Amino acid sequence: MSVSLLNPHTIIDTVGVIGISSLSYTGIEKMTFTAATILISWIWHFSLTIVGKKVGDIDTDGDL
Repeated sequence: MSVSLLNPHTIIDTVGVIGISSLSYTGIEKMTFTAATILISWIWHFSLTIVGKKVGDIDTDGDL
């Protein structure tokens, strides 16, 4: 968990890119932006998990 939470690139993306992008929204638009950001983040991370599992199934001895 510390690799994810203390990853400097993730912190920069979250604060610098998503945080600054959210400043242009107000009210319901900001709530929609927040919900969409969370949803896309979950989809991305679950996709990475699935791809990692598939690659692990293909390359069982670690040569890939």
